[in-house]
Amino acid sequence: MNLNENSFLSRMKAEEEESILYRNITSKQKASLQLSAIDKARPLYSLNLGEFVEVFELLASQLIDSKSEKPERNESKFPAYMNIHQASEFTHLAVASLYSMNSRKQIPFVKKSGKIMYSRESLEKWLASGENKTKEQLRSIARKEVENGNY
Repeated sequence: MNLNENSFLSRMKAEEEESILYRNITSKQKASLQLSAIDKARPLYSLNLGEFVEVFELLASQLIDSKSEKPERNESKFPAYMNIHQASEFTHLAVASLYSMNSRKQIPFVKKSGKIMYSRESLEKWLASGENKTKEQLRSIARKEVENGNY
């Protein structure tokens, strides 16, 4: 074997050992790895197969981790009183739907100086009040009503 074949085979063996080690670490550890061996200024097409797989797996694990995080109704994102566009985003309802519900008094809102505002607390309660009760919850409510003579 000549020198080029030896260096190629040793590089392939090193990449294979590195790949085996890489498979044994968790996705969180993969995400925290710094790709120091790879010059970030290099274009993707210049990476060898092992480097490309490493970058791809790292990006894929970061994407999966970011997608698995559930978005929350962050209090800092939604102020105590919201305009109709913020309320639309908060409730996941269209602005037109909110206007329609306002006119039929189906949603809690405040109107000051001609501006419609929504209380975050009132909207949270309104959303929670729309929860469907289980059969057992409905039976319990009915039993209490019958026991109290409110039927």
